Amino acid sequence: MDFLTLSSDIFGLDIGDLSLKIAFLKKKGKKIQLKAYGEKKVPIGLFSRGEIKKQEEVIKIIRQFVKELKIRTPYVVSVLPETKTFIKTIEIQSLVKENILESIKKEIQLYIPFKIEEIYFDWKIISERVNKTKILVGVSPKHIVDSYLFVLKNAGLKPVSLEIESIAILEALLDKKEKFLKPLGIIDLGATRSSLIIVDEGIVQLTISLPLAGAVLTQSIADELKISFDQAQKMKIDFCKGEKNEVVEKKVNLFFENLTQSLINHLKFYEESSKRKIEKIIVCGGGANLPGLIPYFEKNLNIETIKGNPWVNILEKPPIPEDKSLIYTTALGLALRALQEKI
Repeated sequence: MDFLTLSSDIFGLDIGDLSLKIAFLKKKGKKIQLKAYGEKKVPIGLFSRGEIKKQEEVIKIIRQFVKELKIRTPYVVSVLPETKTFIKTIEIQSLVKENILESIKKEIQLYIPFKIEEIYFDWKIISERVNKTKILVGVSPKHIVDSYLFVLKNAGLKPVSLEIESIAILEALLDKKEKFLKPLGIIDLGATRSSLIIVDEGIVQLTISLPLAGAVLTQSIADELKISFDQAQKMKIDFCKGEKNEVVEKKVNLFFENLTQSLINHLKFYEESSKRKIEKIIVCGGGANLPGLIPYFEKNLNIETIKGNPWVNILEKPPIPEDKSLIYTTALGLALRALQEKI
């Protein structure tokens, strides 16, 4: 959802329920430089599954975060939460410029639980054939978009665009030198939200919210050991660093099992409806760092599975270790999108 085009510097801001992440890229000739990056924790309760609950507090945190990283430009590309957006490829029988908007509105109302006057939507033509036009449509409720714009503007920023999270992830992970014509799945395992993104013929075909995320695993550890959430989070982080813990290992394995079953069902649905087999799985987000996750997926899904590389379109030698890089996937995708906004 674009608002303006300009030639000033623009940075990417990933807004999550439990943390904010910034990535600021600048292009010098053909090379891309990372000028600034960082993560800032957000207190529990300011967001609920992507919806801003306490605007004034979020405004203060964003303003302080930008100041701490010494970001001089107010222009920002930010993100809309996956749980509050809808993206789908639709087909329209014919393309008449005068009534294309009406055709899109009529088609998307078949899939969304909102009235057309309650949403903003953006679209682009993917392909045109005789009597058939394929269009990628992104949709979000107006009250969600308006709340994010309000917060950003009142934090002293000037939003250039708000991107759907799955599009930002693709921007970061898919190598621009490849076409990605075969179906693949991207699994984004975040702190409070996880999603499966199906990409086919180089475009998003389907996004699905998954029932499990990092905070669910942390809470299950806390409940088992009767400790605080923060203590359980530390134990989970230590486990990821190689520290042995039978209780954490048990909970992690159960997490893998439940998540895999959900993925099997969703992947099967896509493969049966499209008659196309998923060829590869790419995993990103902080949850991708859980020990044993990649081989577990590969064995139980019977699909080649790899960790994503959010630097593939930026730098050959990332300045951030792999475990940290995966956390910045969306922010780096937004920063790459910001570079495209410049004229």
